[in-house]
Amino acid sequence: MRLSPLLKKTGMVALLASVLQMPAGAQAISEDFDNITTLPAAGWSQTNKSNPLGTGVWSQGNPANFNASNGATNSYITVLYTSTTATGVGTISNWLIGPNRTFKNGDVISFESRIPAGTEYPDRLELRLSTAGTSTNVGTSETSVGDFSTLLLTINPTLVTGVYPKVWTQFSATLSGLPAAGVSGRFAFRYFVTDGGGNGTNSNCIGIDVLRYVPFVATCATATIATPASTLICPSAPTTLTVTGTGTGYQWNLNGNPIPGASGTTYAATQAGTYTVTATGPGGCTQLSTNNVVLTALTRPTANFVFDSYCQSKLVTFANQTGNTAGNSVTYAWSYGVAGATSTGATGSFTYADTGAYSVKLVATPGGCTALADSITRTINVETFTPGTNLPPINVKFNEPTEIAARDLGPGSRYVWDPPVMISSATVRNPIITAQREQLYTITITKASGCITIDTQLVRIFRDYDIFVPSAFSPDGDGVNDRLRPMLVGLSTLRIFRVFDRMGKEVYSSNTINPGWDGTINGKPATPDTYIWVADGYDQKGAPMRKSGNVLLVR
Repeated sequence: MRLSPLLKKTGMVALLASVLQMPAGAQAISEDFDNITTLPAAGWSQTNKSNPLGTGVWSQGNPANFNASNGATNSYITVLYTSTTATGVGTISNWLIGPNRTFKNGDVISFESRIPAGTEYPDRLELRLSTAGTSTNVGTSETSVGDFSTLLLTINPTLVTGVYPKVWTQFSATLSGLPAAGVSGRFAFRYFVTDGGGNGTNSNCIGIDVLRYVPFVATCATATIATPASTLICPSAPTTLTVTGTGTGYQWNLNGNPIPGASGTTYAATQAGTYTVTATGPGGCTQLSTNNVVLTALTRPTANFVFDSYCQSKLVTFANQTGNTAGNSVTYAWSYGVAGATSTGATGSFTYADTGAYSVKLVATPGGCTALADSITRTINVETFTPGTNLPPINVKFNEPTEIAARDLGPGSRYVWDPPVMISSATVRNPIITAQREQLYTITITKASGCITIDTQLVRIFRDYDIFVPSAFSPDGDGVNDRLRPMLVGLSTLRIFRVFDRMGKEVYSSNTINPGWDGTINGKPATPDTYIWVADGYDQKGAPMRKSGNVLLVR
């Protein structure tokens, strides 16, 4: 049941007088409503715009309804459903207006409020603000607000049962959005209930106690950002920034602009730029951090490498050519295409025991940031060595420039002739020799793969251009003098070398020195006998040369 209007009138005071402005310097308010008859002199007023208008006013607290939050049991201010008709239904709009003050951003208005325990008729209370100086204009109707157009807070805005507290509960509003210099105005409590009154479904009784108006006091704070372990930014691993200081609140800024939601003592930074912190002191004074932290974004490297060789059983060195590493601390990981064969470091190296194709991979990771790692895989085709050999002797004319040549072991091969005497160049495959004596050369051939082959080449000296053929040979398979072949001195071209039997029948013919006649006719061993040979060619000057003679086949 609703509280009795008779109980409500117990301790009721006359309507508060006209508004009086507080003396200068008396900004703060601490009101426990011990004796509300003193309120008019302190600048308070009240006005009832309920419709229909009832008899209820803002009155001294009634312990029959509930006790005060502190002090004497009746030391609070209260208002009832009788603000409108006590026997009908109406809209309550009953105002309690505070004294004039110069309000500033950061000012805090707090109070406690409650309703009686027991049967509940939903109630509603608003805290409103006017910036119109000493004005007490709340409009002319139950729904108007006049100069008090700023709603600071509402208790039970939708008039729901069970929302308004039945024990003393503190509510608070912090002023904001005002001019920096402050503005003159008033705050007001509005008991505002629709479908109220004695026969309405809403409204009963509310109380207000422990009112405090605390003006903002600028108390500045200090803030210092700790230097992070790394000033490099990785997208997948934010850099944690930490601020220490005396602030009650902090706001992180990036390049001078506040970062939305970044208000803790730490911030997980994911962007490059200059970070500062704005610290707020207990009184709301803000102060920028004494230092800043500049974070630089890590850049993705461009992994690349080359290798110096690809020869079996030879150490292969992999030269790192990774780009875009300036300002980054880049780590490297190598894998060489062989199970378990890995290494770290700027340069890689490995010796392959077998030939074949191997996939070599390099991963470049900047500052431990795997999200920006780059990799490259190259195939290395490992070759084996070409065995060295003693090349067939070369016969040249004394002091006559003649081209000689080493074996061609493929593109990119490098040659070194030793000793480097009587030749035009010791580092080409086919130097020109001008020989005055017989010379045995060592030819070191380094293939593009890095494999090294060492051949020997004997150069013999003759006094004139000539074609020599041995007077006898023995094709018995002992590896000595098994084939018959011409020996050319100073000839650039062999046109033909032919062998005939005693009856003039040709048994062998070739336009090259090798492989020579092996002493067989139609695949069968020739009869030991004397055979005739004929050789035609051209000397270094292009002049034709023809020689012939006899050779004895011995078995």
